[in-house]
Amino acid sequence: MTSDDKPKDSSQDVELFNEKEKIADISSIASSQSFVDEAALERPEGVATQVISTQDDPDLPVLTFRMVFLGVGLSAFSSVLGTIYTFKPQNATVSQLFCLIIAYVLGTAMAALPRQGFWRYLNPGPFNIKEHTVIVIMSSTAASVAVAMEIIAALDLFYDLRLNSAVAIFSIFSTQMIGYGFAGILRTFLVYPTYAFYPTYISIVNLLQSLHFGGTLNAKRRKFFWVVFAAIFFWEWIPQYAFPLLTAISIICLADNGRHDFVRNLFGAGSSNEGIGLFSFSTSWTLITQGNPLVWPLRTQVNSFIGMGLGYIVLTTAYYSNVFNGRDLKFMSTSLFGLDGNTYNQSAVIGPDFKLDQDALESVGLPRYTTTYAISQLCYNLSLGASFTYIAIWHWPELRAAFGGMRFLKRGHADIDDPHYKGINAEVPPVMYANLFGNSASFQTLYMLQDLKLGQYTKVPPRMTFAAQMAGSIVGSIFNFTMMKIIVSNNREVLRDPIGTRVWSGWIIQQYNSASVAMGAFGKELYSLGKPAGYWIIPFGMFIGLFMPLPFWIVWKLAPPKSLLARTMKYVNVPVVALYIGWYVFPCSDQSIQGINADAGFHTLSMANGGPASSSDSYLSGGSGRGGRAGS
Repeated sequence: MTSDDKPKDSSQDVELFNEKEKIADISSIASSQSFVDEAALERPEGVATQVISTQDDPDLPVLTFRMVFLGVGLSAFSSVLGTIYTFKPQNATVSQLFCLIIAYVLGTAMAALPRQGFWRYLNPGPFNIKEHTVIVIMSSTAASVAVAMEIIAALDLFYDLRLNSAVAIFSIFSTQMIGYGFAGILRTFLVYPTYAFYPTYISIVNLLQSLHFGGTLNAKRRKFFWVVFAAIFFWEWIPQYAFPLLTAISIICLADNGRHDFVRNLFGAGSSNEGIGLFSFSTSWTLITQGNPLVWPLRTQVNSFIGMGLGYIVLTTAYYSNVFNGRDLKFMSTSLFGLDGNTYNQSAVIGPDFKLDQDALESVGLPRYTTTYAISQLCYNLSLGASFTYIAIWHWPELRAAFGGMRFLKRGHADIDDPHYKGINAEVPPVMYANLFGNSASFQTLYMLQDLKLGQYTKVPPRMTFAAQMAGSIVGSIFNFTMMKIIVSNNREVLRDPIGTRVWSGWIIQQYNSASVAMGAFGKELYSLGKPAGYWIIPFGMFIGLFMPLPFWIVWKLAPPKSLLARTMKYVNVPVVALYIGWYVFPCSDQSIQGINADAGFHTLSMANGGPASSSDSYLSGGSGRGGRAGS
């Protein structure tokens, strides 16, 4: 008998287990508050080394029956819930924390099953972090409603075009697969490097490690998590169901009692498209945490607050100054309106062949945007243009490190010599992608990149991450389309109404319809320079945005190094500020502003005083709160 054939001593297993526990204790202690450099947490590498544990056990099973069973089941449930949220007046989504908590409860329950005989297939051992991560990725992928589904809903609602079910489902699935292909190419410089940082996923990783890794500190974190989770879970029932008026409270609107439109527009926040909610506040954690105040870096929060503050001034001033000739329209709406101020009758100018009827257009007239929605689109384009310049001038070292020598494009690189990419390039002309899918696949690219990073943090093999994404996409495509058909057929008129109700709203779908009509049928008349509509500035905003970061960079270069002026100029994130100026236009974002400010202010003060929200615990508290409100 060779040494390899000898039975293993059980004492060795005990020693190995004890060593793993010691490693867990060390990794936990290393991320404790007493060892954390708060300044380092403003940098991605600081978070990666001080908040997230590097502990890994390569022997943990990933592909198990338990993982597949729970992953598929939660994918079906979360995809149905995500589709329902798409047609709600609140800008809500299915949180990954919700999927994480449900998966943990069910996975732990299955781990309690017997392990003898047949049962070992249902319970291969303790529920581990890698199984848990794959289930979260699969279910959250299914919960992320594809843009293609929303476009198909717009075709049904506004054009009476009902695609064949198989065609619709495969169209949704194909946009996701193309996005995943792009993610595979981009992972070289958007996943693998440490600077590739996704703040909202840090709380997910922190919670996963706290639930699965041993050690005294993680035991305290688990207790802290369940306390916050339970508190938020039970509280959310009060504003969400028992007393809905608590979701948004405006003392000024209550005092005015609806007598003045100006008061409602500026201070209102009780329902969709009512107002921009100045001095209103919310008691619902769902709305308070829309901006993820405990997750985003402080610098990002400060710049978003600057943009919000400017948004109050810009949107109100623009509306009452009749910018874009929208003074006679509603204060907030994403729909198109006619010359008479009512919803635009697009069926009167678009014929049965879906082409523009010029004779009918002369009598009906061109569509119009509300002033606030036009400003919001302009701000989005300004932010988009500014992003290119901002990254180039402030993050040139990172760009040079990522693209230096274009090494990732050289032959011999695994991502470039992949035969699948070569096959697609030979068979599918690029114009087919542009015409059929447009930007639908870009969202899926971002989702895949984020999940690849999540898998990297938790040491899940990339192939399993991709398999989980693909499985979630298949389940999600089927249930997304099925639920969409049911909701649209039963609530057609409500979803087409610009205001909607407190239960259902089609504001997301209306955005796609407005964009398709304005850019497709009336692009030349609405967006050309010199035309009466005056919307040419909206697409031109991308060009203007290219120059917006330059004044701040020039002043920074000319100012004395490390002076207050230089530090202020470098602190300003122009793309973020520009984006948040127009952020109030989207329904119910106004209700959460004061809550976000208060929550972020508490978090900032607590960090300054070394309180419980400092360092990595802020990610855990944010995650537990989001999990509690998702569970309710």
